[in-house]
Amino acid sequence: MIDVDGSPSGYIAWYNHYNMTSGTRMLRPVVKNDKFGVQRMEMLAIYFAIADNCLHFRKITNSMKNKNMRQRKQKQQQKITIEIRSDSKSTIEQLQGLSKIRDMILQRIFRTIRKFLKWLTTTSSCTILFNYLERTRNLAGLMLEQMRRKKKEQQLIMLNQDSNMARYRNGYL
Repeated sequence: MIDVDGSPSGYIAWYNHYNMTSGTRMLRPVVKNDKFGVQRMEMLAIYFAIADNCLHFRKITNSMKNKNMRQRKQKQQQKITIEIRSDSKSTIEQLQGLSKIRDMILQRIFRTIRKFLKWLTTTSSCTILFNYLERTRNLAGLMLEQMRRKKKEQQLIMLNQDSNMARYRNGYL
């Protein structure tokens, strides 16, 4: 299970619950008030979550194959299910095929995700599910919020240091 989130300020994050790893990336920020900016970042967050965890998926599916080969008596092959969760309902509906994608850039990202998933599911026995997750329960979103708060705190500290230095130089202290 992987939680993903994207911010129009240019940050994306994912959190893998299985191996408790996470990742954040800074992409080029979206133009302010861009019509599809938030959705593009959400879709890119899903793409990078899959791309960054692809090696992990392959390791799991290969270990499952080896286990199945040792236990040939079983008729069924076990499949691994990978659940990708986002707090963007519209993005999830687009990936599930329930709603159309009107933006050309979003369509390109979607096609790339679909090709990547097709390759992943044909080379290994896994199923990918996309599900909606409440914003308050999205660990990737919480990671982005913490990053934003830390950055803001650092800016305030730097501002205070600069103003204190100016007061000291002018003889106010």
